[in-house]
Amino acid sequence: MGKKRIVFFAYLLLCTIFISLSFAGITKASPLSFGQTPSSSNGVYELGFFSPNNSRNQYVGIWFKGIIPRVVVWVANREKPVTDSTANFGISSNGSLLLSNGKHGVVWSTGDIFASNGSRAELTDYGNLVFIDKASGRTLWQSFEHLGNTLLPTSTMMYNLVTKDQ
Repeated sequence: MGKKRIVFFAYLLLCTIFISLSFAGITKASPLSFGQTPSSSNGVYELGFFSPNNSRNQYVGIWFKGIIPRVVVWVANREKPVTDSTANFGISSNGSLLLSNGKHGVVWSTGDIFASNGSRAELTDYGNLVFIDKASGRTLWQSFEHLGNTLLPTSTMMYNLVTKDQ
């Protein structure tokens, strides 16, 4: 009976480690802070705060993991850098993904999405940050629909004929 318990607890421990390693994302209870860089499950991409050219300006972005110099493929707050180390990237009370600066409030947001409780944002193996509604399982927002100057495999370029936005 003792051996079975040990094997069972070892199995649970391995499952817990596997689950924690396979989720590279953000929840309401677990926002992204300075110094945290979750990786995609295939280890190709990272999400986090970065500072170009060692400036004081901090941005939230996605980059190729392990490549020096850093190759950034997407930036959330391209127009509004943060300089406060208390900034975090998380999920708001109304269910939108946002970057908040400790001193100046909201710096960047996906806008009002109204995701259900327990929704999450995660980094896919393709370098796409997706915001997933827990109740429906639908993707509510994704970084591939808000590209900067980098196209990745499986990303698509969209063009609005009315507003002429890309």
